[in-house]
Amino acid sequence: MRAGVLMGGCLAVLFALITSVVMVVDVVSQSERAAAQGIAPASCDAMIGPTNPGDRQAGAAAASKLDDEQLRTVQQIIA
Repeated sequence: MRAGVLMGGCLAVLFALITSVVMVVDVVSQSERAAAQGIAPASCDAMIGPTNPGDRQAGAAAASKLDDEQLRTVQQIIA
């Protein structure tokens, strides 16, 4: 009788431990996956913001909207 209760208790603790580990691994992997998906397609220019590489017309239009101080800052970053 005692052995059965002890065995059942050990199995319950083992089940809870395995369930906890699986849940933690799942949350961490989902977090890493979401972070990777958020970073991969984005590129960013310091003063202009997120851009798509190779889109010259959009870059030129955004650059034409910069004031003198912003242009100097961009020139310092590029140089």
